[in-house]
Amino acid sequence: MKYLLLAISFLGFVNSHSQYLYVSSNNNDIYRFDLSGSCSASSFPNYIPTDSRIQDIAVNAFGKLYICRNDSIYLLDPANPALVFITSFAGRNIKSIEIGPEGRLYAVEKNLLRYDFNTHNLEDLGPLAIGEAGSLVFYQTRLFMSTVNSGIYAINIGDPSASKVFYDPRITALEGLVVAPARCPEANSDELRVFAFEKVGDNRSAVHMIDMEKKIIYRNYCSADIIITGNTGFHPTTVVAAQFGSLLPAVTPASCPETSDGRIDFAANAIPSTIEFYTFFFNNSPSENTTGVFTNLKSGNYQIRIQNKMGCFNDTVIAVPIVNSDCRDSIFIPTAFTPNDDGRNEIFKASSFISYTDFQMQIFNRDGQKIFQSNSMLNGWNGKIKGALSPAGVYIWLLKYKNLSDEVVYRKGFVLLLR
Repeated sequence: MKYLLLAISFLGFVNSHSQYLYVSSNNNDIYRFDLSGSCSASSFPNYIPTDSRIQDIAVNAFGKLYICRNDSIYLLDPANPALVFITSFAGRNIKSIEIGPEGRLYAVEKNLLRYDFNTHNLEDLGPLAIGEAGSLVFYQTRLFMSTVNSGIYAINIGDPSASKVFYDPRITALEGLVVAPARCPEANSDELRVFAFEKVGDNRSAVHMIDMEKKIIYRNYCSADIIITGNTGFHPTTVVAAQFGSLLPAVTPASCPETSDGRIDFAANAIPSTIEFYTFFFNNSPSENTTGVFTNLKSGNYQIRIQNKMGCFNDTVIAVPIVNSDCRDSIFIPTAFTPNDDGRNEIFKASSFISYTDFQMQIFNRDGQKIFQSNSMLNGWNGKIKGALSPAGVYIWLLKYKNLSDEVVYRKGFVLLLR
């Protein structure tokens, strides 16, 4: 028997707007990547790719793109797609660039560099001493760098050699990070989200979302049929209003107060039809659940936080009821069985959701002779006496066991053997 409970009362969807990230690809194209739900990627209008590899893209507060090709920085204005030379790093092998909150450009090779657009001054801030250069991103005014093998570092701008690992999301081929705002339903302000790009196969990248505060990764936000290389830049003129649908869990009640056989199953009745966009947290546990299925539950109320792919969440309480409020004597005993080797109803035995102590079952024929005895509920009578088939007919059974109140219970009944 299953119970359908209304878990969340926020039916419908919040209207969303497009959210674009500019990305570079492995074939030196520039794409505008839509993260608002379709996960589509379209070529940058009127941009003509060359053989020069694009190392990275950064976007300033006005929506203009800075392109790192080889050792040089170019400006790409979406209104005028012609590249404008800005500066050269004179042979340095730049891996990633990022625009700081103060408007200066940060770059990384083996050392951390900083370029001032107004004074044209290039500072060498010192070696990173990390062993590999990765993708730069600013989050909450702090500079971070993702690396393929060692996770995400918090970069110490004053002393880059003192930078330390901040969080390792264990992404096998981390191509880059980007920070973008998202507005949750009923939120008064935008919250920053970190999107991580991972190469998952030939010509395919996956996008994950990272909660930098909790240091949790929500995998498989979406995927695209391009290989994204390096960091990406967010176009700041659009903000997504995160969608949040409604979910109806199927609830299987516990059989007794003491048993742990209840179940909450969001996957069975999810709206939309899949739950791949949701992450579940059970009773304030930091462990994430992406299946929406919770098993081995006793009766009672359970608090579940449901978080969508933008990191917006809603809390709900799910009640798991019970079938029997009093299970002191909850044993099922069949009235007949058919030990005829057809694979069905071959064994006569008692069954229960509860494991009783001091259990004993005895079988007697109509003459009062004991023909079978078992001290385990798992072992039943196969319809034979000393290896020979017993004749069809009625047999007497006796049970003795201790119930959950530690009382000794005696029961008697009849079973029909059919052949």
